[in-house]
Amino acid sequence: GARLEHNDYTGFVFQPNLRLLWNPEPNTSAWVSVARAVRTPSRMERGGATLVRADSSGVSCGTAPLPCALELFSRALDDETVDALDLGWRKQLTPAASLDLAAFYYRYEQLRGAAVADSQFVVVAPGPVGYVLIETEDNNANSADVYGLEASLDWRASTDWRLQAQYSWLQNRVHTAGLPGQAESDYTGVSPSQMLSLRSSLNLTPSLRWDAWLRHTSRIRTSYFSIPAYTTLDMRLAWQAGKDIEVALVGQNLLDSAHQEFGGIFLQSTPSEIERGFYASLNWKF
Repeated sequence: GARLEHNDYTGFVFQPNLRLLWNPEPNTSAWVSVARAVRTPSRMERGGATLVRADSSGVSCGTAPLPCALELFSRALDDETVDALDLGWRKQLTPAASLDLAAFYYRYEQLRGAAVADSQFVVVAPGPVGYVLIETEDNNANSADVYGLEASLDWRASTDWRLQAQYSWLQNRVHTAGLPGQAESDYTGVSPSQMLSLRSSLNLTPSLRWDAWLRHTSRIRTSYFSIPAYTTLDMRLAWQAGKDIEVALVGQNLLDSAHQEFGGIFLQSTPSEIERGFYASLNWKF
C-alpha cells in the first residue's frame, strides 16, 4: 500500500509500505515489513524564539549574567524521513504460551539540526537591561541509524492467571552534520537502551482481579541531562460490583517516592519527577 498526503509546508508526501506474512506451519508465523514514514516540521520549528538556560539568578548563557533567547530561522525546514525494516517471528509454544521475537533497523534522513549563525545583545530598557539573542539557522543535515531487538512471552499459567514478559534492546546512532557552527543533535541519546516489563493478571475470585506491572528502564545520558536507571511497580485491585459497575484501587510507582523519566533541552525548566501515587476509581458502563 501507499499513502499520499499534501501540506502547505513541504508539499506532497509519499509514504509506501510492503508487508509479507508466512506461515510455515499452523503454530508458527514469520513476517517482514518495509515502509517509509515522514514527519512534517511544526510551526515552532519553522520559525520561533524561546528563552533558554535562564535561572532565577539570571546567570546563564555561558558566563554572562544574562538570559538567552534562541531564535530559529528555519522557514525552509523540510520533512524528516525514516526508512524502516522490521522482521518478526512468532511461535505458539503450547496452547497456553506464545513467544514473539522481532528485529528492526531504521534509517533516518534529513533530521532537524541547527547551526549557530550569530549572537548579539538586545536592549529592552534604558541601561544594561537586555538579553543575548542567539540566531540559529535550522537545517535538515543530520541523520541517524536505529536498530534493536524485542522479545515477548505470553503465558496463561492457569485459567485465572496470565503472565506477560517483554524485553527490548535499542541502539541509537545519531550523526551530527559537520557544518560550521552545527550544534549536537538533540535526538542524541534521549532513549534508554534497555527496557524490561513483567505483567501479572490474576482473577482472585470471579468478581475480584489483581493486576501488577513491574518495569525497569536503563539510564539515559546525554550532553544536556542525565537520568538514572529506575525500576517501578504499579498495582491495581478491581472489584466487579455488578454487570456494569467496577470499583478499583490503584497504586503507582510503589518502589520509590519519586523518579525522573524525561529531561528538557531547550526549555530547561526545573526537572520534574513522577511521584508515588494512589487513587480509587468507579467505572459505570451504560
